[in-house]
Amino acid sequence: MIGSLVLLFGGWAHAACTFDATPERLREALEAAEAAYVTLDVSEFERAMAEVDFVVPCLEATVDPADAARLHRMRGLGRYAAGDVPGAEAALRAAKRLEPAYTFSEAVLPPGFELRTLYEGLGVEPGEQRRLPRPGKDTSLWFDGSDARDRALDVPVLWQVQTATDGLRTEYLEPTAPMPWYPGANKDQLPWLVGAGVTAAGSGVMLGLARYNHQLVTNPAELGRFADQDALLAQQRRTNVYGAACAVLGTAAATELVVALVKGGRN
Repeated sequence: MIGSLVLLFGGWAHAACTFDATPERLREALEAAEAAYVTLDVSEFERAMAEVDFVVPCLEATVDPADAARLHRMRGLGRYAAGDVPGAEAALRAAKRLEPAYTFSEAVLPPGFELRTLYEGLGVEPGEQRRLPRPGKDTSLWFDGSDARDRALDVPVLWQVQTATDGLRTEYLEPTAPMPWYPGANKDQLPWLVGAGVTAAGSGVMLGLARYNHQLVTNPAELGRFADQDALLAQQRRTNVYGAACAVLGTAAATELVVALVKGGRN
């Protein structure tokens, strides 16, 4: 069905959103795309999905789960027509988890059609998820129309974030896409950064003490400080202890910094 469709999903660059991108407009574009899919009108399907691609990142309000499910279904239909069966399955699975009771009309997917069989066989059990850091003050997160902090990692998601300063931002995230930054996203990174700084400062203090003590035992002008050879050796041992502590703390600071960078990179 519509085997020659050339889909234009994703990748659209928006210099600015200069039109009313309401959820109602998104529904109208999805309805037009579905109607074109049924009638095998390739050009109209491409036009309607191109409008969807422009509307989604410019949405002025959050969508509800039904809208998100419909978007996933149309992505699935289009990707299957383009030959991307794994992508179609992932999108349809996302839709079915949102609306398990939904059934495609026979006009869209005739009985016995391969994609209909694939869809009906999909499970609705939640897959792997990632709990995101709690958003900052005056910031809210939505996944597929629900206020939530858990992102599904095996299916695409419609992600929206609302902040007091920047308003609403919407992105259609593929399973492999990194999580965009939002206020509060790096909360789990901050303790590691602070820890790395404190530990590095401690390493610096130990380095300073080691250098000071080393100068005492190597500078001939300072040797008069020591009553005998045992006192000199004790001072040297202290120098070695400070040096070892400097190395240990320095290694710990580097490790904490790496952990902080990894946590920051995940976001």
